[in-house]
Amino acid sequence: MLIAIAIMLGITGFAGLLLFVQALFRRNKRAIPSEKFAERKHQHIFRGMTSFWTSAAGLLFLLTGYFGPVEILVGVAGCQALFYALSLVKPQELFGGGGK
Repeated sequence: MLIAIAIMLGITGFAGLLLFVQALFRRNKRAIPSEKFAERKHQHIFRGMTSFWTSAAGLLFLLTGYFGPVEILVGVAGCQALFYALSLVKPQELFGGGGK
């Protein structure tokens, strides 16, 4: 069971890292307004990095034996759900920048 969870966390972390790198080098090739494109790029960068770092922390805790597999899975799932919801909030709304 520990090996399966370690593999799952490794794949999730690698996928998050790929999403981050892809978002960094993405260019606006379609006719999307630059504001909308920048917002999507920001969301993908945020989601990729949080997915990578939560999976890396979960894998570290799993390998050190600090927490059990159930606690790690619940923690990683909770953190990723929270960060996904936070990535949908526009920075103007979050910091009171007077968005539209």
